[in-house]
Amino acid sequence: TATASALAGTIADPRSLDMPYPRIAEPAQMVVNRDVFVPPLPLAEARLKPLQKTDNTPALPELTVLPDTLEIPVLLVTGDNVSTDDIMPAGQRVMPYWSSVYASAP
Repeated sequence: TATASALAGTIADPRSLDMPYPRIAEPAQMVVNRDVFVPPLPLAEARLKPLQKTDNTPALPELTVLPDTLEIPVLLVTGDNVSTDDIMPAGQRVMPYWSSVYASAP
């Protein structure tokens, strides 16, 4: 869809373009590489591993301990087409904690 849209100059369904495109056949059997599934380390060993990050990744903020109980109002409104930004907003407040994007000044 992204390539078709780039070629058409507008959001486009690749099937609507007047050009041939390859049809990819599904494999007869899916191959699963089990070497990529690694169980987590035991907790004591995991705590000794440093967090991998770049120089431009800020440290996580210090958080206070939550109380045993919380009494707060909760409002949940959902509709059609819920995006990941609806679930967790993007932007300069949270983006620095996702990746190596430079953190904004506090």
